[in-house]
Amino acid sequence: MADLTTGVRLRFAHGPYRSPIFLSNGQAILALSGNNLIQIHQLGAEPTLVATIPGVVKLVGAHREDPNQLLVLITDADGEAIRPAVFDRQERRVVRSPPQQDQTEQRLVPHLLGDDREYGDRRLSVREEHGEVEGVSVTWTDVFIETAGVGEARNISRCRPASCRQPSLSPDGGRVVYVKGTGE
Repeated sequence: MADLTTGVRLRFAHGPYRSPIFLSNGQAILALSGNNLIQIHQLGAEPTLVATIPGVVKLVGAHREDPNQLLVLITDADGEAIRPAVFDRQERRVVRSPPQQDQTEQRLVPHLLGDDREYGDRRLSVREEHGEVEGVSVTWTDVFIETAGVGEARNISRCRPASCRQPSLSPDGGRVVYVKGTGE
């Protein structure tokens, strides 16, 4: 996680996590581990299992007014298509899923599967970087933030030689959580 004001980067959870998002209060993070929805506490408490979501592919975000409602991407019943759905944390089940995929959804899903996100005038993007580490040519990805009309994008993850992906901005706009992989 990167604090955008101080530039401090913190690693507060170890594990095979993906698709991290902030809860709407910004005090905790939800992430996936396999089909399990995990709540990661920023103050050092052990991560907790919230629910299991069969076929979940990605967490997209929490509803602003109802933090129990999560937009997720799941595989459909036959496992052939990825669809948006709403998962209710209290009921621990998918409560809404469109009955069939339409053209809007066909265009939306590839965007939601990607790493780049826009939040008003701010944009988070993942960019490929190249360089040398101990005389070996390496490629990795870093997370950048850009504010419209305010100069160039800024590298907020500085993950070299590991790759960072799947960024998500906190509700207050002050922090970015992302997944840091191992160096390759």
